[in-house]
Amino acid sequence: MPDCAYCAALTLRELYKNAQEHEDCSIQELFIDSPDVYEHWRFDFKFPQTAYFRHQQSWEALEESAGDGCELCSVIYDEFMNSFDYLRKSIQEKLEKALPTDIRISLGSSFKEHGVSPRLDVLIVQLGHYNLQYDYDDDLSVNNIESRIAFHLNRPKEVSETICALDIGRPKLDANLGSEQFVNIARSWLHQCTSWHCPSSAPGYPKRRCEAPERTKLPTRILDLGSDVEPVVKLLVTNNHCDYYTTLSHCWGGGSSLKLTQESLHIFIQAIPMEKVPRNFLDAISITRSLGFRYLWIDSLCIVQDSPLDWELESAKMGDIYRNAVLTISASASANTTIGILHTYRPANSTTLKHRLRLKLDQEDVGEVYLDRRVPHEERFRDCFGDLPLACRGWALQEQILSRRNLYYGKRAIYWTCRSSHQSADGAPAGDYLAAAIPNMIPALFTMSNTLGTPDHRTIYFNWLLIVETYQLRELTREVDKLPAISGLAREVHQLTGGTYLAGIWLADLVNGMLWCQVTPEFKPNTIYRGPSWSWVGINGKISFLTRNETRVPSSHDAAVLHVEAIAAGQNPFGAVTSGFAKLKGLTLEIEQSKDQYYYPDRSKSLGVVDYFWRDKGQSPSFMPLDIHTQYWHDRQRSQKDVQFPDFSDDDSNVETQQCLALYLGIWADDKEGALGFIDLEDTGSREVECRHNAYALLLRPSASTNEKSFERVGVLEFDGLQSSLFKGNTWKPQVLTII
Repeated sequence: MPDCAYCAALTLRELYKNAQEHEDCSIQELFIDSPDVYEHWRFDFKFPQTAYFRHQQSWEALEESAGDGCELCSVIYDEFMNSFDYLRKSIQEKLEKALPTDIRISLGSSFKEHGVSPRLDVLIVQLGHYNLQYDYDDDLSVNNIESRIAFHLNRPKEVSETICALDIGRPKLDANLGSEQFVNIARSWLHQCTSWHCPSSAPGYPKRRCEAPERTKLPTRILDLGSDVEPVVKLLVTNNHCDYYTTLSHCWGGGSSLKLTQESLHIFIQAIPMEKVPRNFLDAISITRSLGFRYLWIDSLCIVQDSPLDWELESAKMGDIYRNAVLTISASASANTTIGILHTYRPANSTTLKHRLRLKLDQEDVGEVYLDRRVPHEERFRDCFGDLPLACRGWALQEQILSRRNLYYGKRAIYWTCRSSHQSADGAPAGDYLAAAIPNMIPALFTMSNTLGTPDHRTIYFNWLLIVETYQLRELTREVDKLPAISGLAREVHQLTGGTYLAGIWLADLVNGMLWCQVTPEFKPNTIYRGPSWSWVGINGKISFLTRNETRVPSSHDAAVLHVEAIAAGQNPFGAVTSGFAKLKGLTLEIEQSKDQYYYPDRSKSLGVVDYFWRDKGQSPSFMPLDIHTQYWHDRQRSQKDVQFPDFSDDDSNVETQQCLALYLGIWADDKEGALGFIDLEDTGSREVECRHNAYALLLRPSASTNEKSFERVGVLEFDGLQSSLFKGNTWKPQVLTII
C-alpha cells in the first residue's frame, strides 16, 4: 500500500520550513540538550508549540493506518509499542483520560554547541501535547504525560548539495573502522591541522594554536615500520636521529607476553616477531602506515620492561615523547592489547529502517535521508574522555593532554582533537558537553609556552588542581606509578613557572594544594608509601580541592609555610618520593576526637562527619556534636575504624578518643558572592570581608611513625567563621608544627 496522505506530504523541506517560519520556535532552539540523547532528551527537548508537522489526528488513526500498510505509520506505531514501558503506559493513560493523542513531528538535534546552529539529525515524534514546565507535585494532566520517540536521520554517502547546505542528517559511516572512508577522514583532519592551524601556515589568524610537525629527535628506541620495498618491523636504537613519528596510547593487559626485555632486545632490533604482536599494536602499525609515517612509539616495546633503571629514565621522558609526536593514536575503546583498534561496529537492537524521507524542491526529489532506530547509550565524542576504557587509565591523561594531536578510535567512529579544533567522523559538533568532559588546561595551560609574555602562574596552578581532580578518577595498575604517571605534566608546569614540585603539590600553591578532601566513599587502603599525609598522592579515588574556585583573603592569622621537602625516590625529580615533610607556623586548637567515625546521612557532602570532644583540662571529655556551621572532611583511608551510624547516649564515659590539633590556615572568599561576614579569632576585633567566605583548618594527630614530634593530616575543617563554635570561647595558640 502507498503511504497515507499524511506520510506522502511529510518531507524534509516541509519540516525545515515549519521550523523557520513559526515565531515561537527557531532552528537554534531545536536541540536536544543532553549528553545521553536516548535516555534523557525527552526531559530537555523543547518541542515547538506550533512549528511541527501535523500527522495523524489520533492514536487510533495511527494504529488503523499502520494496519492498512502505511510504512512510516507502521514504523512510528511499532517504535512506540516496542519502546520503554513508560511510553506504553503514558499512551494508555492519555487514552483513559481522553487527552489529545494527535501525532506531531518535528526536526531536532542531538548536539548543542554555543553559538553554532545545530545540525538537524533527529526526527522527533510526539503524541499529543507536552509542556516541560509543570509542577512535579501536580497529578498527571495534559501538561505532564509525556509520549515521545525519536529517530536518527542518516545521509547516504552520495547526497545532494541541498541536504548538505541545510545540514540535515548525519553522514552514514562504514561499520569497519579500518575502511578507506575512515583513513581518508583521518588524513583530511591531519592535513587541515598542519595546513591551517599552525601560525606558520596562517600567520595573523588568532585561533591558530597548533604546532607544525617537525623532524624532531626520536625517542631512545622506536619501532621502524619499514618501507614499501622492505616492510619489516623492527626496533630502532635511534642515536639522536631526527624524523616524524606517531605514538600509541592504550590500555595494558590481555595476556600478551610480547614486551621488550633485556633478553629480547637484540631480537627486536633484527625484527619484531609479528606472529606474537597483539591486535592493538598491529592496528596501530596499520594506522601509522596509512597516514604516511614510518616510526611508531609503543611503551611496552620501546622501554626495557625488566630494567628498573631504563624504565625510570624513559618514563621520565614520556611527556616529551608524546608532545613531540606528530599525533597520538588513542585506542579509546580497547580494554586491553588483544582486542584491537579497528573494530567492526555492530550495534545491539538497531537496524536501518527501509523508510526514507524525501527532500522536495520545486516539486522535484533532490535527495533523501534514512530513518534509523535510536541506539541506547550510543557512543558520543565525549565518551573518549569519560566512559571508554582508555579514559579510565591514569597514564593516558598526560598522554592525551601533552599530545599535539589526538586521533581517537572508539567503537563506532573516530574522533580528533588538536589545540585548535575537535572533530567527529560523522560531522557532529562536539557540543558544549565536551567542554565539561575535556579539562580546560589544553588551551589555558600548555599553549602558553607558545605565546609571548609571562605565563599566568595563578591560572597554571589552578589548572594543575583541575588536572589532579581528573587524574584521581582514573585507575593505575601499580600504586607506585601514582606520581610517575603525571610526571610529564609536572615537568611541563615547572618549565612554564619555574616552581618547586613537592609530591604532587607546588610550593607556590602549597596551602591550596593541601586543602583537598576525599569524595569517593569507598575505602581503598594503600599498600605502599606514596607520599606525605598532606599530599593527595596517598589517596585512592575521587578528591576535590576545596579552595580551587576561591581566592585567599590575607590576614595576620594565616598559617605561614616555613620549610617543605619531598625526597625523590630516584633520578626523576617529578616522580615517586620516599619521604616528605612540611613545617608550618600557625594558630592551633586542641580537640579530642572520637576514634569512631559517625556518618550523618543528611550531610551527603561529608564522608565522615564526626563527633567532637572539646578539650577542657581538668574535666572528662564532654560530648558535643559537630555544629551545623562546620564541615569536617575526613581522610577515611587513614581511619582506624569504619564509619558508623550514630547511636548516641547520655553516657560518654566509654567513648574512646584521641588528641588532635586543628591548624588554622586562613580565609578564602568566593568572589561571585556579595555577602558580608567577618572572622574573629581572639575576640579583640574583626576583619570584614566583602564577599562570602570560608575558613579552613587542617586536622592533625600525633604521628606514631617517627621518634621526633610530628603530626599527620587526618582531615580538613571547613567552617563559617562568623557562626562556628570553633571560634566561640576557645583559645587558639600559635605553634610550629611538622607534618609528615
